[in-house]
Amino acid sequence: MREAVVKTLGKLEPATLEQHGAALVARLADSVSSVRLAVLETLGKLEPATFAQHGAALVARIKDSDVDVRRTVVEMLGKLEPGTLAQHGAALVARLKDSDAEVRLAVVLTLGKLEPGTLEQHGAALVARLEDSDADVRRAVVETLGKLEPATHAQHGEALVARLEDLDEGVRKAVVETLGKLQPLDSLALAGRAI
Repeated sequence: MREAVVKTLGKLEPATLEQHGAALVARLADSVSSVRLAVLETLGKLEPATFAQHGAALVARIKDSDVDVRRTVVEMLGKLEPGTLAQHGAALVARLKDSDAEVRLAVVLTLGKLEPGTLEQHGAALVARLEDSDADVRRAVVETLGKLEPATHAQHGEALVARLEDLDEGVRKAVVETLGKLQPLDSLALAGRAI
């Protein structure tokens, strides 16, 4: 019944739905995961600036027991403006160790939406995920590291060069593209160390 009510609210126009934001956010603590997921999907119909007002309640669900709820929260955070998203960087980084590869992938993709200077603060945590068991996560990490300033790439260059031997072709291609963004002298130095 609660899920049906939430889904019915989701059919409202965003301006009308916004009036029910606080009531919806209260349902994020529902004991039934499908209700929590329906609430997130309904809140996701609002403009990011509107659901950003409930950022703390959303971030609280980033540790939810349900994988779909965790993934949806991360994806919603990814819709926020980079400055607002940056406020939730630490909570996102904590989910880089999530047990579910789809959640980890969503976290990496969401972190990739940060401004390069802010993203740099999470560089070490991202580099640690270059060893992830999931190739899609490793590829996304490489691509996200590629969004850093070229000078910062050099800090992570050796870790990237090590992924040139990754079993996954997509990861290797992403590494080559990312290394191509380095200054020529930095690239040569890293290549020399790899040989």
